Amino acid sequence: FRALGASPLAREDAAQRTNRDIVDGLPPEEREEAEEALVGFCRAFNRTLPLLTNLWECQRNPFLTDDGRVDLSASSVGKGPEAPGVPMSESTPLHFALPSHPPGPLADAPGLCSIQILNFLVRSYNEVCGELAEHRPRPAPSTSAVPAPAPEESVAIAVGAETPPAILRQRLLVYDRQRDLLPLLFEFSRQSSDLGAEADLEYDFEGLEVAICSRLLAGKRPLALQIRHYLYA
Repeated sequence: FRALGASPLAREDAAQRTNRDIVDGLPPEEREEAEEALVGFCRAFNRTLPLLTNLWECQRNPFLTDDGRVDLSASSVGKGPEAPGVPMSESTPLHFALPSHPPGPLADAPGLCSIQILNFLVRSYNEVCGELAEHRPRPAPSTSAVPAPAPEESVAIAVGAETPPAILRQRLLVYDRQRDLLPLLFEFSRQSSDLGAEADLEYDFEGLEVAICSRLLAGKRPLALQIRHYLYA
C-alpha cells in the first residue's frame, strides 16, 4: 500500500501494471528487500491457491486448471493436463495482489484471491495452534494444584498489514528441525555405561516432547487477521 502512494489506482490501471512495476518504483535502497518479499509472496500464492477450489461461497475458483494448477489468465479453453497455466509472478497484473472485495453481489475475482488465501492460512494456523495446545504434555500429578492456563493464552492477537515483520515473526509458530529438535536430542539422550557391552543410546521422549512444546508454544496465540482492502479510484 505504501509503495502505491497516496493517489489510489483505477481498476483498469491495476489490471495493466504488474508486481514488477511496483518493485521498480521503490527507492533503490528498498528494492532488495522488496524483491525477497515478492518471491516469498509468489511462492505462497502459487502453493495455496490450488487448495481453494471455491473462491467465493459456492463459486468455483476460475483461476485453477481442471487438474488444480494456478492459471491467472482465467482462460476458458485449454485447461486440461497440457495447459501450461499462468502462476503468480513478477509479471502478474497488480490487481491479483491487491485485496479487494467491494460490497454488492458482484465479486472482484482477482481481488478475492489474496483475501481468501490470507483467510485460509490464518484459519489453518489457528487450527494447528489449537491442536498443539490441546495435546500439550501436562505436568505430572502432584499434591500441589496445577495452575490453570492464563486466560490470555486463548485470546487471539490482532495482526495486519501494519504489523512490523519482526514482531510478527516473534508471534508466529515456526518449527525448524535444525534449530528446535537437534540441539535437544543430546540433552535428552541417555547412553548406557555398561563395560564390555555395546553402548545403547536411549532418549527421554517425554521430556523431549515437553521441551519442544515449551519452546514452540511460549507466547504463541491464535491470530485475528485484519485485512485492509484496497480502495480503487
